[in-house]
Amino acid sequence: MGEGVFEKILTKTAKITAERIEGSFRPVIDTVFFKNGDTCKAIGITQDLPVPGKRVRIFKNGFAEFKVEKVL
Repeated sequence: MGEGVFEKILTKTAKITAERIEGSFRPVIDTVFFKNGDTCKAIGITQDLPVPGKRVRIFKNGFAEFKVEKVL
């Protein structure tokens, strides 16, 4: 998904409605900004991020969960 030197994160909620399911839900979408200008969108990784300036890799595991791995 994305790799680089972590700079900052922007978190937003998005309202999604579905006709088949009554009601709506609001997933939290995180946009991770890297020092080189790249970005990566992920869901629910806010608590896993290190301090700015650390090199990280963001990926999806086999259970469709987003994970953050610190790269040395």
